[in-house]
Amino acid sequence: MRRCRLISSQKEREFEGKDYNSIKKVYSIWICMDSPSGNSYINHYKLEEKHLLHRYKEAAENYDLPNIVVISLGKKADKDKLIHLLQVLFNERKRSFDSKKEVLEQEYGIDMTPDMEKEMTTMCNLSLNISEEAMNEGRVLGREEGREEGRVLGREEGIKEGEDRALSRTAIRFLSMGLSVDDVAKGTGLSVEAVEKIKDGMKEE
Repeated sequence: MRRCRLISSQKEREFEGKDYNSIKKVYSIWICMDSPSGNSYINHYKLEEKHLLHRYKEAAENYDLPNIVVISLGKKADKDKLIHLLQVLFNERKRSFDSKKEVLEQEYGIDMTPDMEKEMTTMCNLSLNISEEAMNEGRVLGREEGREEGRVLGREEGIKEGEDRALSRTAIRFLSMGLSVDDVAKGTGLSVEAVEKIKDGMKEE
């Protein structure tokens, strides 16, 4: 939806009236801080033409406008400079702000201005905030859903079973969002082994 808005918002800015040939491509970049495969990768997704009835071939430049770029960050250090830079900013949560700033200045030759330092602080805190929000949401959802299922079952065993089921569903949602096994375990209160078992079950499905 957002990509469509980026295209439509170009009217009267990038082109006027019905001069649709002047529409520019848009790129939506997604940074995933926990790669599902464990390794870093960059994928590019775009529209593809398929002929479902009769055959008419449209010029690609007339429809190939929205593009998605997914940058997935693995846990292992990567030799690619862009991936390494993003890993330093987003994944290395234990690294201090000054240490990250030093990497940008010395390894990438980036002269940090006060405005850039402010932006970097926001970026460095992003992954931490996401993890904390996910953990808080997991605790709340787990308790609420567990109590609700417990009421239906009407027994202490039911409450425990309901909470376990609710936490499992919460863990599946968080794993689907790309959170690490450790973060999901912290957010739900489940053991790392239990979360890994849930993750393995998702792969089998």
